[in-house]
Amino acid sequence: IVSGIIGDGMDDPQGQSSNEIYKYWQNFGEMDVYVTARPVDWYTSRVGFIIKTFLPLQYGAMNKASYYMDYRTSIPVAEGIFNWNFEKFSLLIESGLFQYNFNPQIKNLGNYLYRSTVHPLSVQTMVDYTWADMMGMRAQVGLLEDKVKIEAILNSINDYPPWYDWNLGFTGSYKPNKIVDAGLGICMAHAFQVGNATVPDSLQKLFKGTKLNARVTLDPKPLFGELSLFGPEDLRIYGEAAVLGFTDSTDYPWVEKTKKIAGLPLQRMPLLLGVNLPAFKILDVVALEFEWFNSPYPNDWFGAFPQARARDFSGHLWEVENYRDKDNFKWSIYLKKCLQKFEIRAIFANDHSIYKVFNLESVQCFEQSLKRPKDWQWFFQLRYNM
Repeated sequence: IVSGIIGDGMDDPQGQSSNEIYKYWQNFGEMDVYVTARPVDWYTSRVGFIIKTFLPLQYGAMNKASYYMDYRTSIPVAEGIFNWNFEKFSLLIESGLFQYNFNPQIKNLGNYLYRSTVHPLSVQTMVDYTWADMMGMRAQVGLLEDKVKIEAILNSINDYPPWYDWNLGFTGSYKPNKIVDAGLGICMAHAFQVGNATVPDSLQKLFKGTKLNARVTLDPKPLFGELSLFGPEDLRIYGEAAVLGFTDSTDYPWVEKTKKIAGLPLQRMPLLLGVNLPAFKILDVVALEFEWFNSPYPNDWFGAFPQARARDFSGHLWEVENYRDKDNFKWSIYLKKCLQKFEIRAIFANDHSIYKVFNLESVQCFEQSLKRPKDWQWFFQLRYNM
């Protein structure tokens, strides 16, 4: 982390903080194990778990054990997939714990349909992980030789409170040829609320909202015939736009009434543009991504809770100015090279990463760590695929 902030605030109005970090090294180790069974052509089951090692970000009073390497085990995939191909259509049903990405072209930013919250307004990214972890069911129908795909998703929220509310989403995509691929999605967040002791009943209704997401990818290479100079990922241009709810329910005094165009709230519309630069087969992917998100709120999904809404910003005018005017632009550079079973990846970015923090007071950080224009990080990974 070249420059960033851990924790939720600044110590003075000039933006100086004891929680600032500069050139903070982090070392990760990870092993992913997946077991796949396909007893018949139309059914596949898959189970996977991940073991990670890392040193947590630390500030404040610490105990000795906090400096030790930490180990985490999780199960990102435990699913059954039914896939039938009929004469005029195909049908896929996926159920369990599974990974989902509405925009398969993205390398870091984007995938807003399921990597965002409506109230409080926030978007999330994880370094080298573009999927949303889902718990539920997805059904997809393919038409016209799978050029048209329509799907419905019912998933239970299991990564932030209110726990286990249900989202209901629908998406459609159209890929008529190798040049164009477009999609449109809608997600009714917290459509079915189950009630949860972690959130007071008076706040339950705040979390509901409707998200819209559109994406498009253009690959001009087929227009010019066989171009042996370029790799399969080169020259692709992709974009994504979303509307993350239509009404405001968080009351920050510096936030003006939401401006709208054609009924769409501008403060709730992240816009993404990505391009794969020519790598001339030296690298497999060189991708640039740029995001504009004119949100005046802290990018903090915990913000709808009373503790966060009661936070006093009067002594932190720098933060207010930053949220309103300075943190709207995000960027990412992604590089990838495959060497047989080895992969080398690198990311340079000012994105929406949230780093967990450990200290004696058990203070947790729910706000993005790279929240100022000067903040950024780089990441290098060597991967071996067995």
